[in-house]
Amino acid sequence: DMKTQLEAAVNERKKLQDQLGEAKREVSRLEVLQNGFAMEKREVAQALRQTKQKLKQAEKEKERDIQDIMDLNTKLETAQKESENSRRMIDVKEDQMDRLRDDLEKALKKIEKLELRIAKGGAAEEEEEEEEESSG
Repeated sequence: DMKTQLEAAVNERKKLQDQLGEAKREVSRLEVLQNGFAMEKREVAQALRQTKQKLKQAEKEKERDIQDIMDLNTKLETAQKESENSRRMIDVKEDQMDRLRDDLEKALKKIEKLELRIAKGGAAEEEEEEEEESSG
């Protein structure tokens, strides 16, 4: 009977040692998992920091792009105003040229009339001279 109890105790001890070994292996496996999770957590945190930095950088670039667009809009508005002013100046100059052309045409007509008068007057004087010569 004592032998049976001893065998049972030995078997129980062996069983408990096996369970203890299994528990130690499970603890080791869990520690590996925990370390893995800790590494993943650090990696996730690092990726999050990098993403935040990239986001800040993108925000700065966006602000710069917005400022560039505003500057270009200002330059465009200025160029449009200058273009309108140039067009107005061209219109004014064209009006001045039209008036000068009209004045020039009027002056040319007056000159033609004067030349005709002179020519007629000259012809009248020549006739008078011829009359004087023939009578004289």
